[in-house]
Amino acid sequence: MVLVDNACPACASRQIDNSFIVPDHEYDIGYKATYAHCVKCGTLHQIPMPGIDELSSFYPKDYHSFVTQGILLIVRHRLRLRNIRSLIKSDKSIILDYGCGDGSFILEAA
Repeated sequence: MVLVDNACPACASRQIDNSFIVPDHEYDIGYKATYAHCVKCGTLHQIPMPGIDELSSFYPKDYHSFVTQGILLIVRHRLRLRNIRSLIKSDKSIILDYGCGDGSFILEAA
């Protein structure tokens, strides 16, 4: 168990049991996010959370949520869901789409 400076956004605990670095695979913006698993509630969250002044740099002009129509969007959602399902350990797991754009992904997930 490791103590971190950033509290879990779900329960405010500062205890994690592991963390890992994830590069941006979709747009290759060069940013690598660190994610941590909260020991207390099980939430997987980014540490540190980006500041509001950083957010626009993560979204290029052709970002998928800016284009909300067509079969390509549906295919993209289904591919993401397939990847997410491979990470879920229980049928009772909950998916939170934080920063969900127009909400079309979470509607597809439902």
